[in-house]
Amino acid sequence: MHEERGTDSFKCPIEGDSETSPLIDVPGELSPTHCVHELFERWVDRQPDAAAVTQGQLSLSYEDLEKRSNQLAHHLRDLGAASDCLITVCLDASVDLVVTLMAILKAGSAYLPIDPAFPPARIEHIVKDSGSRIVVTTSRYAALLGDRCQMIRLDSDRELLVTLPLARLPAVATSQHLAYCMYTSGSTGNPKGVLISHESIVNLLGDWNRRLPVGRHDCFAFWTSYVFDVSVWELLLPLTNGASLAVAPERIRLDPARQLAWAAEAGVSTAYIPPHLARQLPELMSTGNQLPQKLLFGVEPLSTRVLACLPTETRMCNGYGPTETTVYSTLCMEIPRNADGIVPIGRPIADTQVHVLDSDLMPVPIGISGELYIGGVGLARGYLNQPALTAERFIPNPFGEPGSRLYRTGDSVKLLPDGQLLFLGRDDGQVKIRGVRVEIGEIEAVLMTHSAVREAVAIAQGDATTGKRLWAFIVPRPNAAVTVEDLRQWVKDRLPRAYIPASWKILSSVPRTSNGKVDRQVLIETHMTSTKVAATMQASLEATLLTIWAELLGQRDVGIQDDFFDLDGDLQFAIDAIDQIGERLSYHVSLEKFFELRTISRLASFIGTPAGTVASNATPLIAINSAAPCALYVVPGLGLNSNWFFPLARKLSGQVQVLCFEPGAAQIGAHQTSIAAIAADYARSIEERTPTRAVTMAGHSYGGAVAFETARLLQRNGRDVELWLLDSSLVAAVSKVKPLAMEADLQRFSLLRWHRALPSMEGLAARQIRGYVAYKPSGTFGGSVVAVLAEQGLAAGGLLQVKQDALKRWVGEPVKWIDVPGSHFSLLAPENVNHLATAMINEFQMKLESAA
Repeated sequence: MHEERGTDSFKCPIEGDSETSPLIDVPGELSPTHCVHELFERWVDRQPDAAAVTQGQLSLSYEDLEKRSNQLAHHLRDLGAASDCLITVCLDASVDLVVTLMAILKAGSAYLPIDPAFPPARIEHIVKDSGSRIVVTTSRYAALLGDRCQMIRLDSDRELLVTLPLARLPAVATSQHLAYCMYTSGSTGNPKGVLISHESIVNLLGDWNRRLPVGRHDCFAFWTSYVFDVSVWELLLPLTNGASLAVAPERIRLDPARQLAWAAEAGVSTAYIPPHLARQLPELMSTGNQLPQKLLFGVEPLSTRVLACLPTETRMCNGYGPTETTVYSTLCMEIPRNADGIVPIGRPIADTQVHVLDSDLMPVPIGISGELYIGGVGLARGYLNQPALTAERFIPNPFGEPGSRLYRTGDSVKLLPDGQLLFLGRDDGQVKIRGVRVEIGEIEAVLMTHSAVREAVAIAQGDATTGKRLWAFIVPRPNAAVTVEDLRQWVKDRLPRAYIPASWKILSSVPRTSNGKVDRQVLIETHMTSTKVAATMQASLEATLLTIWAELLGQRDVGIQDDFFDLDGDLQFAIDAIDQIGERLSYHVSLEKFFELRTISRLASFIGTPAGTVASNATPLIAINSAAPCALYVVPGLGLNSNWFFPLARKLSGQVQVLCFEPGAAQIGAHQTSIAAIAADYARSIEERTPTRAVTMAGHSYGGAVAFETARLLQRNGRDVELWLLDSSLVAAVSKVKPLAMEADLQRFSLLRWHRALPSMEGLAARQIRGYVAYKPSGTFGGSVVAVLAEQGLAAGGLLQVKQDALKRWVGEPVKWIDVPGSHFSLLAPENVNHLATAMINEFQMKLESAA
């Protein structure tokens, strides 16, 4: 028992049963004196040819990764990189990202990750606050990062990088130096940088390897955003133990079923299971999905219900730890599969101490809740440029050696009789939403900056089964006009997506306790009780639409104002949603109207209006991303549809709006087999929609011919047209392919369920082929033309000369040629589209600059 603070702590063994156990301690078996990259280099020397990282068909061996990261490290060092220097990284998840992070560590510096999807204001704050002077990115994201830093663009600087030395640099960092700085949410409205050293990471990796040894044949899934610290475990544990790392495609990262299918195909043996996937495991396992053999859970409280369905041979660990203590500080290795309740967060890892204390920093007895304090090797150095906050959260350790510290987590826990810890919740305003750490105060602070808001209160409600859901309560200023949509956009522009409340209430005032504080309990009971919400929503169309969207998206916290595009919706999702709306509400929504409305709120209002039925448009022109300063009109290839352009639309989002001519309605009649007739319809649609003189069009394959004819008509009517031909031969090439064989081949690429939304789509490819074979250009086009060649496309198939000859004959101006990765069909796939998107953005930016 503790009689007073400052006495020697009673060290309880792992299976301790002491009545009062203020401290649980696992003595460290390791003395981590190496840097992380030095552990990687040991395996390079031992097995240079072994696979280190894979992404689709691309694979780097340990030697490949060593050489490429060494070259980039030399460049970083030439730019001034040194120990404890923060180097900003703004990249998509890729092999290049892995190379970059390893290179930064080899240069002796620390990496500072920024998600390209962050709002511009957040990116600007992080770059400015960190003082980072070197950025590694690509041309696509360079504009997001301002002009304060020296910029390395991996795409445009590649020719320079491959000329740099392959040898390792002399070491300048020690285990005490920084390895990374990650920004987490802050109650002031701005995120704060957490500084983590090599020593802390090596301790974490060594502890896992002692518990569940990593072998050379293990493969880890990398599917967590690298701005979250669990990515450190995903990335560095395999590469410091001779195993391999598989980079997951961006498109599957929020789709549980596709995540598991990809993991099985990639041979993943070990994976972190994020909350959105964990909650879906019972349903996924009942349909025959396979799991990796070793799983790490964490971030949010884990319900035992989700584990009962897992195979008995699956090794599971439940981890707990804030960013300030390096990924996780405790692990539960003995997870009960059949008990009811929440899985314990376990015991501390090596060289880590945990204390359960009351408000006076006194130990509490077993079974009594207290605040969790953590000490040991895993503690962060502190918060970047915030000494006061560091002193507040990292306090002197009253139970340890002089100079040792404890981190105050703000989490409420209790010690169980078997020596494990049980997480009870937050003591402050911090929550986890879809696995993302969110400061309630940060949401409130951002809302309070809106000129129409007098008071803002944010609350998170939910449990381990359903997940947390954010509510926002707003009191407007007198005579201020404010809408939920305005406020939601305000938050969206300044904070990551997880911070955006799912539900909103405009109030005249908020309830308060006798001492003047906001009475959150009254808000919960008055506005958020499950019976009240269920009764209110059950009678509305929104309730049914919420259910449909949640089922299709595989997530529960969908809000009625969530935009279809923000949820990474695609054509298949839209078709499935239209199916379900028709089945459950006996109402048909056209595909065009669905894309126009895009939120549950607007769809419900439309369906609930007696005059809501809308006839199908004769020429369906559908916006497949949000409004932007520039517009691009696109025409799909043979048998294809707008789904083909969704990856490009996402990459162009915010800068270029992509509007797709959806094949179907305009091509139903026999006369619409003619490309010239289709082009006339398309030209009329653009004329009606676009007031500006300048028009940019793009066509893929067969769509290139349609776009060419449309561009000719627009130019004849006085428009200034730029035309992008995406692996399109215009003429002749299709005659070299047997139509029936081509149509059969296309069935592998097209959506097979099109007839549900557009019954007339059946046989579309055959009609298009007939029109394509009969097509000859009506005349020449005198505008600007960019011809995009897929590396494994028409050129690889021996048709390059056919394409070049056609363009010379029918195009007046010189053609600009661009090579992009992929095949004729995959050049627009997510893994290949970056190059094309970057080229398009650059062209549009030049147009805007010249117009200005």
